[in-house]
Amino acid sequence: MQAQTLFHQDLFHSFEAMKTAAPGMSRQAFTAMLDQRTKQFGRTGKVNADAFQRSFLQYVYCTFEENKTSGSEEPGFFDGVFLAQDSEVSTFVEDVRGAVKSTAGKAMCGESHWTAARETSKRANKLDEEGVEIAVCRHGFLLKEEKSYPMFLQKEFQSASLLAMDVTCRYVPYLDKVSEALPHLQPLKEMRHCLSVMHAKAHNTKCEIIWNARNQEGAGTTLGEEVEQVNSFLSRCGLTTKYMAKSARTGMLTVHAMGWNHRKENGLHIAMSSRFKKTAEKTEAVTESLKKMQDQLNCSDDMLELWVDDVKQWASKGSASASPADAGCLQISIEALFVSICQKKHYLYRQNDRNKRRQKIVQKVAQEKKRLLEDIHKYNQQPDGDPIDTNTVVEKLSTKSAESMIWPWQEPNRDGVDILTKKGLFDQKMLLSRLTEEKQILVKEMMQHCPYLKDSVSKIQTLMASVSLITQTGSK
Repeated sequence: MQAQTLFHQDLFHSFEAMKTAAPGMSRQAFTAMLDQRTKQFGRTGKVNADAFQRSFLQYVYCTFEENKTSGSEEPGFFDGVFLAQDSEVSTFVEDVRGAVKSTAGKAMCGESHWTAARETSKRANKLDEEGVEIAVCRHGFLLKEEKSYPMFLQKEFQSASLLAMDVTCRYVPYLDKVSEALPHLQPLKEMRHCLSVMHAKAHNTKCEIIWNARNQEGAGTTLGEEVEQVNSFLSRCGLTTKYMAKSARTGMLTVHAMGWNHRKENGLHIAMSSRFKKTAEKTEAVTESLKKMQDQLNCSDDMLELWVDDVKQWASKGSASASPADAGCLQISIEALFVSICQKKHYLYRQNDRNKRRQKIVQKVAQEKKRLLEDIHKYNQQPDGDPIDTNTVVEKLSTKSAESMIWPWQEPNRDGVDILTKKGLFDQKMLLSRLTEEKQILVKEMMQHCPYLKDSVSKIQTLMASVSLITQTGSK
């Protein structure tokens, strides 16, 4: 028995718009809704969900090819431009692994472990796709998506000036090691790197100062967290795409990516205008705040520059002078526990969508906090060394976003001003510098966007004139 169904283009338009607005909606739910609607108008029989999805993807792909041929759209996604081809990725990864010996296990930043920074995986997943790597511009446009390492994406976008990641402190040394073994990757070292602003808070304090995007000249107020917006959007597709074949899943994710970029493109001029206004207002507020802090500390502009240099030099140096064995072990344990608690609090709601899992993490945080306070008590009983203010530690951990901590054994304190005070002024100075850069960057981007808008208006006017001419000819 054979059944044939004709689908109107308007139906595909409606489904595409609904999938873009609600990625978690399945084709079964949509076709069930169609069955209910059409039954009211006398239609019998059910709409085949598989046939509908196959026809929908064929329609979207034909539309994509038509737009690509006419030059009315940006370069497409289906032929490996958005979802990279597995053969290209596997070849690149094999070259890297063949040239460089990978280090097993988790990577370290200070005394904290970062699973995302490991070079190899200990176990394989039953799924053919366990995760994706996504490249996103500072305005949230999807550039490319990948199933392997960030280095492949960096190779694809060598013209970019800055690369923000959550494990930059571990990626840069790895890139240096790989580029020495593979000379054709040497140009990748010319790109500047930084930690995304929010992830930097969970890193070691010195690592945060060195790599935070707020402290990188030319970065403006780019957060480096733009990919999280896209992840939040595409993650809703998982309810439906995980049951699809790989080809169908690739097609459906591409449809969502195209819809996301189209929505971003339509609102880009508004977003940049709003961003410029907010940047100008925040620049005035930060300037006033920095001036007030300088007045309170009797810090001149010249002295401020010296303090900024002091913070950078302190961050670039290694650990403090040698300590007794017991004190040294306690110092390592205290730093590790503090950073571990900060990491768990930072990712509590970002990576865990179930209350049962969150409850376990909260219990783990409470246990580590108890151990931390016990180690601080033991350290304060040491005969030599400055004591740690327990109240300050508890206060920093109790805030909504745990702040970095500078410990007594890390403070040079040669000019009577502790490094924590200097870092407060350093953070404000860096923020003011980035805000000033952001205004310049936005002006440049808006000047580049204006010709695009003018060209779009010209194309629309030409199209309207053609349609009007055809209408007049047909009426005669």
